[in-house]
Amino acid sequence: MRAVTTPEATARVTDQRVRALRQAREIVAELRWDGLAVPDVYGRMAGEFQALVRDGRYDAWLHGDHRLAGGRPAGVDFSA
Repeated sequence: MRAVTTPEATARVTDQRVRALRQAREIVAELRWDGLAVPDVYGRMAGEFQALVRDGRYDAWLHGDHRLAGGRPAGVDFSA
C-alpha cells in the first residue's frame, strides 16, 4: 500500500475532501486494530490525509485559513 503524497493529489483541500480522508484514516485504524485487511482505496485516502497533516494543510484547514489549505472558502464566487 502506497500513500499518495504528490502535490497534485493533495493540492485542493475542501471540507468534503478533508472529512472523507479523515474518515478513511479512522476506518483504516479500525480495520487494522481488528486485524482485518485494508482495502487499497482506504489505504490511499488515509495516506493522503497523513500527507495533509504532515505538511500543515490540515492544521490550516482546521483553523479556517483556506489560502494555506489550498481550497476556497465556502460561499465565495470566484467566477466574477
